[in-house]
Amino acid sequence: MKNFVFLFNTFLVLAVASGCASISMSQLSAKKYQAREKDCHIEVFANPPADKKFEELCLISARGGQSIFEGKDVDSLLPGMKEKACQAGADAIILKNSKAGGYNFNAPADRAEATAVAIKFVANS
Repeated sequence: MKNFVFLFNTFLVLAVASGCASISMSQLSAKKYQAREKDCHIEVFANPPADKKFEELCLISARGGQSIFEGKDVDSLLPGMKEKACQAGADAIILKNSKAGGYNFNAPADRAEATAVAIKFVANS
């Protein structure tokens, strides 16, 4: 029984540790804005807003984890992407590419992936 508990705990640790999510940010604008609060409100657009002028600040790329305990849909990546947008001083993100992940019993799980552009609204002149 002790061997079973040890093996189960080892599997659990490996399953959690092997599937870390990652989020990266690449600057697109030379202009820097002050970071906003960590949980600031960030709008999410599927297409660029036609009624507002904006500046592109940075490209945010997110990749979900491979473990069975992590979300495999794009929605599971949005909180981390919004947090990065807040760090950049953005008002919104425009999703460019996204792919939901999934499970495969014969291979590692597919990861959810998404790319977005963080934007800052500017005054119409």
